[in-house]
Formats: sequence, C-alpha cells, structure tokens
Amino acid sequence: MRSSLSHESRSQKFFKSLARFLEKWWARYILGPLIVSAPPSLLLAFYKFESIHAKLPEAIVKFFIENQFSSLVFAALYIYILTVIYGVIQGFSQGNDEIDTKGLLSLFDTLEKVVGSKAKRFDNVLWGLENGVSDSDPSAIFLEITQPSQQIALLAEGLHGFFDSIDTSGVSFKVTIALIEGGLPVEWYYYAPASEPPRTQMEVLQQPHSSICKAIKSRRMVVIEDFKAEAEKGGEGAYAVGDSAEIDNGSLICYPLLDPRRGVVPYVLTVVADKKKYFQKKKRPIYQWVVERFVVRMKLEHHLEALKNKASEYTK
Repeated sequence: MRSSLSHESRSQKFFKSLARFLEKWWARYILGPLIVSAPPSLLLAFYKFESIHAKLPEAIVKFFIENQFSSLVFAALYIYILTVIYGVIQGFSQGNDEIDTKGLLSLFDTLEKVVGSKAKRFDNVLWGLENGVSDSDPSAIFLEITQPSQQIALLAEGLHGFFDSIDTSGVSFKVTIALIEGGLPVEWYYYAPASEPPRTQMEVLQQPHSSICKAIKSRRMVVIEDFKAEAEKGGEGAYAVGDSAEIDNGSLICYPLLDPRRGVVPYVLTVVADKKKYFQKKKRPIYQWVVERFVVRMKLEHHLEALKNKASEYTK
C-alpha cells in the first residue's frame, strides 16, 4: 500500500461537514438510532400485532399484508443501505492513501462474496416460500434470513483474505474479533484463520494498558508498529500485545466497533502481522479506510442481531 495522501477536494470538504454533523451528540444518540431502528421495528410490530391494523388506512394494511416477504427483506436491506451510506460519508470525509488497482479489486471482490452469501440465503428462503417448503410466518421468515454471526464470521475471513491477497512480502496475518462486555474483552467472538486460535489470555488483554482496552477507551484505531519495542518500554506507557511467542516480531492495528445506539463498544477488531513495522502509524488513514469498509457491515449485522433478538421475543 502506498502512502501519499490526496489533496482535499470540494467533495471531501462536503463529506467532512456531513460527518461532523453526524458526530453531534444528538445526531449520534437520538436522531441516528431513531432513523435506523424505528421503521424495521414498526414493521415487525405491524405483522405481530393485528390490533395495529385498525389504526391504519385500509390501503396501507392491504399493501403490507400482500407483500410480507418483500417488506421484511426491505427491513433488513434498509439498515444495510443506511450503514453503507454512513460508511461512504466517513470514507470520503477522511480521505485515504492510494491503493493500487489490484488492492481495490481484491477489496471489492471480498465484500461482494460477503453480500453474495446474504443474497443466496434470501433467495433460498424465497424459493422455499414459493414452493411451500418454508414457514410463511413473518417473524419466522425474518429469523431465517437474518444470520448476523455467520455474516460477521465471513467479514473477519474476508478482511484476513484481503490483507493476505495484497501482500507480496510473505507476511502472515491474523484477524480476531473480541467480544466486549462492561468495557472489557471477555472472549474471542471470531478469529481467522480458523486453524490458528489466539493464544493470548483474556486476563492479559483486560489490563488497562492493553491494545484492546486502549482502543475501547479512546474509541479510535490503535496502531502498534513493533511488539518488541512496546514490551521494552514497560509500565503504563507500553501496550499489552500478546504472549511472548508473538512479542519478538510483529505489528498490529486494533479497531473498536462503536454501537451509537447505546454508546458502547461491543466488539474490537484486531489485525496482526508477523512483521514489525508492517503496520505504521503514519499510514493510519489507509488502514482506517480499509477496515471501515468491513466495520460498517459488521455494525449492520450487530443491529440485525438486536432486531433478531426482539423478533424472537415476539414469537415466544
């Protein structure tokens, strides 16, 4: 990846202004969550509680009853579209280092595979409905087409595959997603490659000066250029980066996924390279731009998981 930041254009200035607006507390914690969650929640309530029908115009009731599956697909895609738009705004507002054509093609191909997996699942459910195989209950349909854990796993694998595909120096990568509860990492939600589970104990990563905890506290990407140099610092100035087998040689980027609806960090995404200074602080903008293409989709799946849990409650 090259590192020549582009000149700030008019469009970038516009997106920066828009991004600053979205970062205002009332836009982040009130307006944004309402826009994201209200329409899908109301749609699910419409199908679950028939008493709502009497309060709506007959034409609207008829439309939604005749288009149950399409409406539920829209509910899932609605959140996806909003998160993509948000990601585009963030990406253009920050600018990015240059990525060559091979890197861009690899990025698009990776994201297309993840979306293709979701599209295939939707198609299978639709085929089942058309052939009388699948359950036609709206809540059951939504639960079947919504598989957040599976999509997050595919995104982690995709990010690992992306870095692996653009590297030509023989560097090995590991991607992990840590589940965060109460502001601390409690378990590994997912990791790639699947054959190489993380060896670092959660007790190490729960230290206040660990890379994950500092990412949670700062709400921004952490870049560690050299594990060994960090270990030699000692004290609170150093980052806890892993076990002794990893400290000799390596670097990482650590990205907190923020849930704006609750104002917490539910996951932290980490990419580890087994080469020191592979990840460099001066290249933070390009890493952030790339990782956010995946994180914005992880946020979608996180929101879908919350909606899925609510839909499960309705079916009980």
